Amino acid sequence: MAAGLSPCDWATKWTTPRPDGRRAGCLRSYPWDYLIGSVHFIRIGELAGPSSLRLYEKHRPEEVCEIYFDQIRKMIEARFCDVIAHLDLPKKFGRRPARGLRPYAEPLIPAMLETGVAVEVNTSGLDLPCAEPLPGWDLLAILIEAGVPLVMGSDAHRPDQVARHFGPVLNRLIDLGLIHVASFERRRLTLMPVSEMNSNIS
Repeated sequence: MAAGLSPCDWATKWTTPRPDGRRAGCLRSYPWDYLIGSVHFIRIGELAGPSSLRLYEKHRPEEVCEIYFDQIRKMIEARFCDVIAHLDLPKKFGRRPARGLRPYAEPLIPAMLETGVAVEVNTSGLDLPCAEPLPGWDLLAILIEAGVPLVMGSDAHRPDQVARHFGPVLNRLIDLGLIHVASFERRRLTLMPVSEMNSNIS
């Protein structure tokens, strides 16, 4: 483990689909366990913070999602990350396209399967205005059906947020047909029975 890094080494939040030279060098320099790719900013504004509400004053949710999911597609195709964080982030503050998010996310599944990238089940969404995990239950159902690996994450910013809501979310995922959850060591994906993880959480 590299000095000063946490036991589960990770890097996150490159805002461009492909890391630049400096960042790419950083990625090669350490024995990361996994790399999380996320898109917090798109060319018309920020998506993660409260200022994203102003974004929707000028742009329809459909426009935001078209740009955002195209950025996600490019990130997947760049193959630099192991996990996609909060796949449907544009709905964080409760704004959704009229047709929902499935038409934007589902076309990415073939690229996910081709590259082997996993998708984070971000349980912090249950404490946000969207009031469901990111991605939401409808997207999780089609990801499970397609066989896309899923990783549990709580987006913890404080110790008490670690593994928040894991128990009930895992139970719902089992109901949706999930059999295994993914984990990583030195960027190698392994699968463990979801029932085993759930018993460790309970």
